[in-house]
Amino acid sequence: MHRIINFLKSTFTISFGFATFIFTFAPDSFFTHGFISVDYSTETIVACNKLLFLVVLAIIISIVRYVYIRWIEKDHTINGNGYKIVVEYGDIFKKDSCKKVISFDECFTTRVGSAPSDIKPNSICGQFLSKFPDVDFDSVVENSDLKPSRKHSAFNNSKCYNSGSIIPFNDYLLLAFAKLDKDGLGRMTRDEYLQCLELMWKEISKHYNGTSVALPILGSGITRFKDETLTHQQLLDMILASYKLSADKIKLPAELRIVCRKDDGLSLTKIGEYL
Repeated sequence: MHRIINFLKSTFTISFGFATFIFTFAPDSFFTHGFISVDYSTETIVACNKLLFLVVLAIIISIVRYVYIRWIEKDHTINGNGYKIVVEYGDIFKKDSCKKVISFDECFTTRVGSAPSDIKPNSICGQFLSKFPDVDFDSVVENSDLKPSRKHSAFNNSKCYNSGSIIPFNDYLLLAFAKLDKDGLGRMTRDEYLQCLELMWKEISKHYNGTSVALPILGSGITRFKDETLTHQQLLDMILASYKLSADKIKLPAELRIVCRKDDGLSLTKIGEYL
């Protein structure tokens, strides 16, 4: 519902802008014929025709925007000094010829279920784990070169790793991401999120091996942000800004590919609006 309201608001704003431009240069006599031509005063006929013109224009623009967003808008490319970012719609697991970042919590929890501290089956992490049912990822983490930063007292002293740390696994980069509270829920502040991104770029630069890297919009799942609500559009802009400022980038011809879902409620045409 929120996305629909935003869509309608932006459509009306665009329509009103176009209509205002036309009303400014088109004489009132242009609106004395057309939609309404009944026996009213000229001023009333002009006002009604202008209102109906605005409504019809809004309907046309909304249809055009919907068609564009639904079937035409597919990716957005950002070319920088020695780097390239492609923001695209799609399924990260279907992206070829690239490393794929899969975010876990800071303890690399691998238990899938419905409990607060469990990995949700429909999450990207849950889908990833279901693809490798015979792999003991707890052993993968234990046998990696990654060193724990602390132990979580609320979860049997489970080992925690710095948010942004990465463990390579086949064509995947397993990311320690969300910090866990005492209930096992992922919670982060904006500063913690940005610190995670900063370390993640450094880790990616060590492990991408000249291959493009696909990244989902981190934090767009069930991760909760303390004292604020961040939309998917804002998270995308924060990721882009962080990468542009980072000294650790993927070198061409490889590229950073940020993979979004159509139902995330974001628009590629609005990239950068929240910065």
